[in-house]
Amino acid sequence: MDTEVLHLTLRSEESPRPGNFNIVDDLVMGGTGPGPQGTATFWRVRDNGADKCLLSNADRAVLGTVTLTAVSEAGVEGVVDLIGGRDGAVPVQGSFVADPCRKVSLEDVGCPLFSAR
Repeated sequence: MDTEVLHLTLRSEESPRPGNFNIVDDLVMGGTGPGPQGTATFWRVRDNGADKCLLSNADRAVLGTVTLTAVSEAGVEGVVDLIGGRDGAVPVQGSFVADPCRKVSLEDVGCPLFSAR
């Protein structure tokens, strides 16, 4: 069974706070231009059983905006408005809540960063 995941990498010149982040089509996670900006990658995660999974890069967003609406120690909330796919054909819109990763080990593929609403 495959699960599709949207991975956002946002960066700014200062601590995260509410505001807009332009999404750019860049191979470097977070982009290489002046902040605030970011990248969005679409991943496909397949459960291979025995607590193992396969992660593959399905595509990336080519442009759009991520708006952080709330930033606190409890997490981050926001809205995404993206054009996904290298041919610019897949619109992705919605809101998210990202819980902080409090404890991550080297064995983890990553931590659950958000849940879709």
